[in-house]
Amino acid sequence: MLRTALGVTAAAVVLSGLAFTAPASAATTCRYTLSADKDIPVKSGPGKQYRTVGVVPEEREAPIFGTCVTKGTGPTHWIKVAQGKWKDAYVWRNYFDRM
Repeated sequence: MLRTALGVTAAAVVLSGLAFTAPASAATTCRYTLSADKDIPVKSGPGKQYRTVGVVPEEREAPIFGTCVTKGTGPTHWIKVAQGKWKDAYVWRNYFDRM
């Protein structure tokens, strides 16, 4: 094993650096507005099969803040809400426009 002048292995230095590195997307939050002309269910998880925990009303004008995702189908296309009473719940991205 290779040791540095401080007596720490090079592998330990590399691993400790990785332990504190978060992916850029983990801290990224986007702002969305409702684009649907109907009430949108808020789900407990990223999919239609999850329990409905609330509803975004059709007339909502305030933005929703959450994870940055693209429109599409599947669990990777659900916005994880970042604030408010639905924090950590999910809404389907296809019903929202990114601001």
